[in-house]
Amino acid sequence: MNKNNKKILLLSAVAILGIVCLSLAVTFARYVANAAWDYYLSSRGFYLTSDHLAKDPIQNINNSWHNESIYFNVRNSAGEDATSDFDIEYEVSCEVESHNELECHLNGTSSDVFNGILSAYQSCTNDTGDNVVVSEFSKKECELGGYIWQSTPAVSDIYFDVIGDISDISGVEVKISLKSTSPYRKTLTGNFILNKPSTNLNEILSSYNDFTNYGRYNVINTYNEAKCFSLEWNADDLLIDSINFTESYKDLNGNIEKIEFKLAKTSSISYLFLKPKLNVNQTINNFNLDKINCN
Repeated sequence: MNKNNKKILLLSAVAILGIVCLSLAVTFARYVANAAWDYYLSSRGFYLTSDHLAKDPIQNINNSWHNESIYFNVRNSAGEDATSDFDIEYEVSCEVESHNELECHLNGTSSDVFNGILSAYQSCTNDTGDNVVVSEFSKKECELGGYIWQSTPAVSDIYFDVIGDISDISGVEVKISLKSTSPYRKTLTGNFILNKPSTNLNEILSSYNDFTNYGRYNVINTYNEAKCFSLEWNADDLLIDSINFTESYKDLNGNIEKIEFKLAKTSSISYLFLKPKLNVNQTINNFNLDKINCN
């Protein structure tokens, strides 16, 4: 090998090394900038989180999709002791990435963009065990009484629908982007991969998704005719947040513990349940679903 070829090889190696180092430097600089911005936001008491979205996109895989609405949440908190004490305005957008003929619509609208607000709320909490009801106390009354004045976490439950001829389509990929617009800017994203199971018709499918302070119960009717159901649960552990049913039954405390509802053919429904006992896990075994006579 002559001297010229050696020089060329040496220069090429140096160039490649320089490119690699530059790439690593840019990546590291981006990481440092993002970490610094996250620290700045937390120092200002700004928290924007989700079980389904993050700065690095979360993969949300659903292998039992039957064309029903897909739900995800947005919170103004990061743990029990980190809650924003101001309103957060945000914008959500969705896009179907795998099938150009399909559209994504948010919250029952005909748009792929939705704007919302996570409203801040402060209240008085009594952890002294003296049985004093402090829920209506002002901040001054709360603090003078030796109780805790704190922000209450807010959660927005958002959903999207895939619009188009999806009767024979599986493997739909949807990208969700969340951007806070006020008072600070932060972006969270998530990818939803929706796969249809190889199941036959004439089945009733149900599932339950459990989160920190709420859960969602889903029912899917794959029959080619309408079906009616009763759904029962323990109202001490779960409080339904819906009026979309035909009949309801209450316990001795006046809380709904059983509902009856009707599902059209090949359709689904989803019910939101609040959890009075935070961080207590609930499962589908906490529910009793039965088919009943529609007449």
